[in-house]
Amino acid sequence: MDPRMGLDSFSELQDYWYDKLKDLGFKEIEQKKKPGGPDFLKIWHHSYFQKRYSPERFRSKEQYYRLASQFFNDYSFPTLIESQIWELHSEGVPMRLISERLTIKTCQVFQTIRELKQKMIKFFASQDP
Repeated sequence: MDPRMGLDSFSELQDYWYDKLKDLGFKEIEQKKKPGGPDFLKIWHHSYFQKRYSPERFRSKEQYYRLASQFFNDYSFPTLIESQIWELHSEGVPMRLISERLTIKTCQVFQTIRELKQKMIKFFASQDP
């Protein structure tokens, strides 16, 4: 027994730290091992990763965020909150985290991004020769 923590076994120690990491927001990708059993990822399938992480998908996301960043620098946003939302969005910050950082509702972030995406499309379409 570890007198500092009151734990009897390695398993209890492991559970203690897994719980601590979970409380801090860590997302476990492995299934909890059975004693003496093999390690397995929670989700692992070749076609899953192949579809989800294809080179085309990476290129399209890269191009989108490059355009979003350019739009942030070139467009005159009518309000400060729209500018702040789009700046964070163009850096790849998830909507829920944007809403937490700016202390606004996630639905407002979603709606603003949706509207600004349409404005971005029109903005760049008007610049094409």
